Amino acid sequence: MTQYDSIAEQYDQSVNTRSDREVIFIPSAKHFLGDLHGKQVLDLACGSGFFTRFMKEWGASHVVGVDISSEMVELAKQQEKKEPLGIEYLVGDVAQLGKIGEFDVVFGGFLLHYASSVEQLELMIRSIGLNLKPGGKFIAFNENPSVPTHSGIKYGVKVETEGPIQDATKVKRSHYVGDKFDFVIEHFHYEPGTYQRALRSAGFTEIEWTNFVSASGPDFDEKYWWDFLHDFSVAVLKCCKGT
Repeated sequence: MTQYDSIAEQYDQSVNTRSDREVIFIPSAKHFLGDLHGKQVLDLACGSGFFTRFMKEWGASHVVGVDISSEMVELAKQQEKKEPLGIEYLVGDVAQLGKIGEFDVVFGGFLLHYASSVEQLELMIRSIGLNLKPGGKFIAFNENPSVPTHSGIKYGVKVETEGPIQDATKVKRSHYVGDKFDFVIEHFHYEPGTYQRALRSAGFTEIEWTNFVSASGPDFDEKYWWDFLHDFSVAVLKCCKGT
């Protein structure tokens, strides 16, 4: 049983109602994934299929979603049955996944920081490389290794660490709806150099950490979302598998 099994429906409801999804995460995913038309895409830590479904709608020819939580995958399969898009969902531990295909793009929406040790992080990254075609792209949303915490409750999330900030320090991200506690998710911090070494060792190049992008338009409150878009406690990782 994973920590998401016990909060699967609660988390799924949160994903579909939080404003950061619509304003930040969806436009960022579309921006960094790029043109998916005709592409084979692997979505790791797919959860209930929130981003997975968008990838198919954005033109991917085939999409596979993988998550370690059987409860989350069951929710994804229920949605696929209700509104079929031709997505395949699998229960699996990324660190032990092995090769399940050759994909043009791999997406990890809050995946890597769940590794409980440097060794497990390295195994995850090797699995990602194993499933990417040469020249393929890996995009991740992740704890920001350079700015792992923020003060107070920002954008409905409070971040606390257990002990000094170093490799494998446990981090608790408590989610709130207004001032009301909703649920807590635990993950682990890794230093920027630790990510860099693991990615290089697995054959990744053009490694870059960057900020999220946002929706635009007259209704977008740039002042409110400023912190989220500038060195916040989560960030975007983008890199390529060497040819």
